[in-house]
Amino acid sequence: FLVAMRNDPATAITAIDTDHENPELIWNASCRELLLEKTNAEAAAWMQDASRAAENDEEHVWTLPSEPLAFDAGADEFAVAGVYVRLFLADPAWQLTDPDGFAAALLERVCVTLPPDGKASDDVCKKIDMCARSLALLLRAQPSRGDRLSTLGYMEKCLQWLAQHAGAGRIEGLLVILLHQMTDSDACVRVLAVADVVPPFVRLLRAGRTDVSLVLETMRRLVGAEGAQLGRLVAQAVQHALPALLLGALDGSEAAVVARAADVSQAKAHVVELLKELARRSPDVQAQLEASSVWAQYGAQRHDLYLGGPETQVAGLLEGGSSAGAGQGLLESAQSVAQRNSDVPPPLHK
Repeated sequence: FLVAMRNDPATAITAIDTDHENPELIWNASCRELLLEKTNAEAAAWMQDASRAAENDEEHVWTLPSEPLAFDAGADEFAVAGVYVRLFLADPAWQLTDPDGFAAALLERVCVTLPPDGKASDDVCKKIDMCARSLALLLRAQPSRGDRLSTLGYMEKCLQWLAQHAGAGRIEGLLVILLHQMTDSDACVRVLAVADVVPPFVRLLRAGRTDVSLVLETMRRLVGAEGAQLGRLVAQAVQHALPALLLGALDGSEAAVVARAADVSQAKAHVVELLKELARRSPDVQAQLEASSVWAQYGAQRHDLYLGGPETQVAGLLEGGSSAGAGQGLLESAQSVAQRNSDVPPPLHK
C-alpha cells in the first residue's frame, strides 16, 4: 500500500477499497472501517492542535502516532512471524516475504508450545499441528532450508520432549513428521547423529504406532548418512538392542512394532531396509543378521516397490493433518493399498 501510494495513488486507493486475503494480509470492510475511524480521529486532533498553534503564532508539525494501528484479523486466525498459518496451509505456494524467518519462527513456536507435563489441550495440539505441517511444507519445497534451522537447537529439544513423555500420541506423531522432513537436510542429519536420538525412537517403535513406517524411515535416513559421528549413532542402536527389536518385528516375537501400521508389508520393508543399513555400518549387526533364521527369508527380497517416494510420504500430512491421525497415510501408495494389513512378506525379486 505504501509503495503504491507513493508511485500510483489511484491504484493504492483501489487496493484499499478491495478485500484481500492471503497468508500475509487480511484486509476487509472491518479493517477499512477501523482505518477510516482512526484517520478521522487523527485528522480532528491535528486540526485542533494546528488551530491552537496558529492562535499562539506557533509552528505545528504533525508526527505519526507512536503506536501502530492494530487490525483484528479475527479470533480464528493464528499468526506466526506475520504469516497467517491457516491461509498458508491453504496456499503453500504463496511467495512469502521472509520464508526463512517464518520457518525459524514455526520451529520455535512448536518447541515453546510443547506442554512440559505432556498433556495438551485441543487448542495447543491444533497450534502445534498447524505449525508442524506448515514447516514440513516449507522444508519439502526447499530441503536446504533445514540447514539454517539445524543451528537453532530446537531439534534437540524435540528429541528431549519425545524421550520424556510417553503416550502423548498426537503430539508425538507431529514431531515424528517434523523430524522426518528435517532429515532431508544434511546439516540436520549431522545434528541428530550426535544427539540421543535412538532411545526415544526405540520407545516409539515399541509403542506400536500407525506411523511406524515414518519412524523407521527417519532412522534409516540417519543411519544411512555419511559423517564422522555415524559410529556413535550405530553404537547407540546396538546398545539399545535396536537390531534385535527389528528382527523381532519380522519373526513375530515383537509383532507389536508393526501390528498397527497402516500397511504391515510396507512397515516390514522399512524394517528390512533399516537393518541393512545397520549391518552395512556394523560387523556386529551383520553377524547378528547372519545368525538369524528369519533374516534369510527377508534379507534377499526386493522391497523398493513397497517404499513410498517423497510425494507419498507427505500426502497424509498435506491432506489430512491431525484429523486423519498424525502421520497416518504418509507412506501410502496405490500398490500398497491393495496389500494393506497383509502379513505376507513382500515377493522375492526375480
